Amino acid sequence: MGTGQYVYDGNADGDAGTFSYSEAVVNFNTETEVGTEYNITEGTLINSRNGNEYEISFNCKTDGGKSLTGYYKGTIPFYNYTKGLKFAVYKNRLW
Repeated sequence: MGTGQYVYDGNADGDAGTFSYSEAVVNFNTETEVGTEYNITEGTLINSRNGNEYEISFNCKTDGGKSLTGYYKGTIPFYNYTKGLKFAVYKNRLW
C-alpha cells in the first residue's frame, strides 16, 4: 500500500485511492482464535511513511453500526515467506 488517503469502496472496483473488503476483530483470543468480527462498510485510511517509520490512521464504520478508529506510528517488520511457502494457516484453515 502506497502512502496517501484511501476511501472504502463497497463495490471493490479497485480504483486508485480506495480499499475494499476489510474486517476488524475485537476481543480476539490468540489461543482459541475466537473474537467478535465486524465487516467494514465505510471509512477512510491514511498511510504515510518517513524512512522506515510508518504512520497509519483510520476512521471507519462497521456493519454493526459501530465506529472503529485507530492509529499506529512506528516500524513494520518485513517477512519474506516466498521461498518454499506452500500454504498459510489462518483461523485453523489452510490458504
